[in-house]
Amino acid sequence: MTTRDIQLYDIHLSAPSGWVDQTIVMFQGPPAAADGYAPKFLVSRHPRTPQTNLQMFAAGVAERFAKRLEEFEILENRPYRLHEHAAHLLSFRFQGPQGQVTQYQILVPGLHDTVLSISAAALSSEFQAYEDTFNGLLASIRLPLDPP
Repeated sequence: MTTRDIQLYDIHLSAPSGWVDQTIVMFQGPPAAADGYAPKFLVSRHPRTPQTNLQMFAAGVAERFAKRLEEFEILENRPYRLHEHAAHLLSFRFQGPQGQVTQYQILVPGLHDTVLSISAAALSSEFQAYEDTFNGLLASIRLPLDPP
């Protein structure tokens, strides 16, 4: 069996050949209220065929969310730049168990025919209060071809 070494934080493992890396990195902030929704910042990796551009990928994401999220509404759906990389921004809101949630996803090509989905989410009524934190996290991201 062929393997590929992967280093994640303090974990090192060898993934079997043919297995897809769908690593998720998630940070969760403290909720504004004890029983409130905790703001989240998430980076996930998804496979993408070479013929699927970011706009097509975003359309598929929006279609899946529209089917499973209550009161799903797209706020923005447009090309975007993440550092020097072409990307796509999809922002939306939906009704969650704890109230209306606003979320954005920035989709950027990853290595090995993948898309990195960078998401930030908070209750709509609190989203603006977390924007500086979300923007700081977004600014700290370094992609493989970014200068140091």
